[in-house]
Amino acid sequence: MRIAPFLLALAVSAATPSQLEEALNLKRQGKLPQASNLLKTITAQLRASGDKPNLARAVGIASELAISLGDYRGAITYASEETALRFGLSDQPGLAEARNTLGLAYLYLADYPAALENYQLALNIDRAIADSEGQNIRLNNIGNVYYFEGRYLEALEAYNQALAIVNNSASGQWRTQRTQITITNLATLYQRLGKEPNALALYRQVAQSGQAMTGKERAQLLLNQGALYRRMGDPVKAIALYKSAQTLFAAEHNSDGEIGAQRNMGIAQAADLNDLAAAL
Repeated sequence: MRIAPFLLALAVSAATPSQLEEALNLKRQGKLPQASNLLKTITAQLRASGDKPNLARAVGIASELAISLGDYRGAITYASEETALRFGLSDQPGLAEARNTLGLAYLYLADYPAALENYQLALNIDRAIADSEGQNIRLNNIGNVYYFEGRYLEALEAYNQALAIVNNSASGQWRTQRTQITITNLATLYQRLGKEPNALALYRQVAQSGQAMTGKERAQLLLNQGALYRRMGDPVKAIALYKSAQTLFAAEHNSDGEIGAQRNMGIAQAADLNDLAAAL
């Protein structure tokens, strides 16, 4: 009677680091459903084997994939599991990232109080371990919550705090990228408030500072610029920017972004240029 548990333990196949890398490669290639399915198998194996460090990594990847697939409830389930695992492992940087993922999932669900709570908890960890990059990320995300809530003064304060973090940090690749993202968020806020010259000046500052942002981030920047030029009465420039954004989204295998860029082009062609055939 004592043999069965031993045989059961032998029957469990532990996931290997190479399987996690395979899932990550599928994600990079834009094969998100395949990566998600593989991770379901991997996480089940890791739970059975008791490999908590690799399980934390796997559910962290799974939560990010779930967000990309629009499965925000699933992302919350995975990220909550990661939060418990990181806490048990005393992994403070990992715990901050798990809280950040929870915040993002709640943001997409428009549960702004829950998003803000998780971002603030992540920020507290970043401050405790003196992680400047983490503080910048979290302050930008907190600013985004305030932006969506229409609390623009608080959003401006959060973005300015984020900018102060990078301005007071040593130079490095992360600093360049995070500076560009923070300035872009400030520009978006000014654009929302109708301060087009301020927004345009900030967008130009980002464009002239090199390409430290990811393709998706650059594409979103181009979409924002296109909307600004259209609002300022230059639909031709706007459409050119939308097309550039569409190209970047395609390279990132981001179909939602491509659709958004196409939609914006169609609106500008129909409403501003009266080119109905092109819009269709």
